[in-house]
Amino acid sequence: MIAEKCASIQNSVSLSKQAILKRLNESIPFLKKLLQRAFALIYANALERHSSLLLNYFSDIKLLDTTTISLPDQTVDDYAGMSGRK
Repeated sequence: MIAEKCASIQNSVSLSKQAILKRLNESIPFLKKLLQRAFALIYANALERHSSLLLNYFSDIKLLDTTTISLPDQTVDDYAGMSGRK
């Protein structure tokens, strides 16, 4: 479909589907980087504009860490933790 559109726009240019696909595939890394940068700018600007408004609603902000570390069974007596084992 794209090849036919190109042919109808430019009479003397002939593009195969493979040629179009190759060029599209070559442009994917560039387009990904472009979108990443655009979204990063949008996010940074939105965060900058609204962060002070958001922080006005809260008296403090607490960050919680739910990291867990599994220890060998032989350490259960020394580190009972939250497992309920004694």
